[in-house]
Amino acid sequence: TKNFYKGFTKLFLSVLLVSGFSAFGQTIVYSDNFNTDLAPIIVSAGSTLANPVNGLSYSTATTATEAPDCKLNGGPTPTPTNQLLVSPKGSTAAQSGATTVSGLLSSFTAPFNTKLSSNAGLVSWTFNTRNSRTKGMTALENAFQTEASSTAMATVLVASDASAAIAGSTTKGWAVVVSAGSIFENSNKISLGYFTSGLNGVLLFTPILSTGDFAIATYFNIKVTYDPSNNNWKLYVTSGSSWVNPRTTEPALIGSKIDATNTTVTMSHFMFLYNHTASNVSQWDNFAVTVDATIPVELVSFDAKRSNKSTLLTWKTASEKENAAFNIEQSTNGTDFQTIGQVKGNGTTNSAHTYNFEHNTPSVGINYYRLKQVDFNGKFENSSVRSVVFGKSGLVIKTTLVSNVLDIVVSDETATPLSIFNTAGQEVFTAKVQGAQRLNINALPAGTYIVRTAAGDVERFVKQ
Repeated sequence: TKNFYKGFTKLFLSVLLVSGFSAFGQTIVYSDNFNTDLAPIIVSAGSTLANPVNGLSYSTATTATEAPDCKLNGGPTPTPTNQLLVSPKGSTAAQSGATTVSGLLSSFTAPFNTKLSSNAGLVSWTFNTRNSRTKGMTALENAFQTEASSTAMATVLVASDASAAIAGSTTKGWAVVVSAGSIFENSNKISLGYFTSGLNGVLLFTPILSTGDFAIATYFNIKVTYDPSNNNWKLYVTSGSSWVNPRTTEPALIGSKIDATNTTVTMSHFMFLYNHTASNVSQWDNFAVTVDATIPVELVSFDAKRSNKSTLLTWKTASEKENAAFNIEQSTNGTDFQTIGQVKGNGTTNSAHTYNFEHNTPSVGINYYRLKQVDFNGKFENSSVRSVVFGKSGLVIKTTLVSNVLDIVVSDETATPLSIFNTAGQEVFTAKVQGAQRLNINALPAGTYIVRTAAGDVERFVKQ
């Protein structure tokens, strides 16, 4: 029940929500296409790689004796030049090691939550990746060994700290890994999975979804989604001779699997990791993260009307998702609400539905009403508030000692004339009012006044 319409808080007798209540859709919480529009920016691992165009920056680190270059806006043809690269400088053992370019999840904007399971809706990661190696990578079980022959690359979606590539790490997280396929040195594959003790050693990465074999040095377009409502992960991958932005052109679905590992852990980083042997380049582009903040119930209208001695509540939805029920709540002070009934929802539907509920025992005075929309998982959200007046008088003054404004509520369902008189019987103020309304009486001098409606209801107030 991530974002049930809060609405306006003014209390009108009958209000139609003709606009402003619609699904929020996907929100981009982080995006970097690594474009600088400048000469290539190159730093050696261990420095900060900053992009002055978008203000984003990354920390770089390596376990290699001779640090590779980490680059923005520079790469081999025929790839686009605006990308992120990790480039070892040579082919000797000194260039072998694990290099990371990491960013902070605190750079992500709302509504992203660093505990994956606490996100309001579907979380999606999209990016392009490639390695220029002309032979296949290392088999997955040995992909992150520290020996000179191991080669693999990982796009770490989330990590509990920045030390995933350090030996003895206890970093937890999720990643997409490029490793050798079934045809050793002649194919690569993509795997989605998790790690609980970093990515520097044997059998530390646990895949949950993997592709078949792809050609070496291919260009990958990748999308990963995680649904916090059921811990369902999905992997999408396509490949080709060039990149296509996977956020605008969805890759092919590889598969889905439910797995809750590490989803309740507070994460702090994301990173691009290359476990390299020599001068082959790892490349990334078009990295983006979105959160689907689509609301479960799209409320079109909510009305409360006096019907003889009862209150008739009606509301309409345009669509619903996992909607178990509406609890109807009532209050006499606008703050403390109690449940007076329940109407069953329609689960998940894209069709419009109209609901109604009759409250047969309203209280004397102002009755405040709201809807409490409840999901099947128990989560809920409250609607805006409506009010109806019952009693001998159809006029209620909320506070009888006032300064410059007078808050009143009338029970008439249409605009009704209202007059204010001073103690000499002179009419000093007139207006047409309906439902709950605030009157500006700043021009009236201090004193006692009588309020009278066209229906003959009378109340008194004192202006200070």
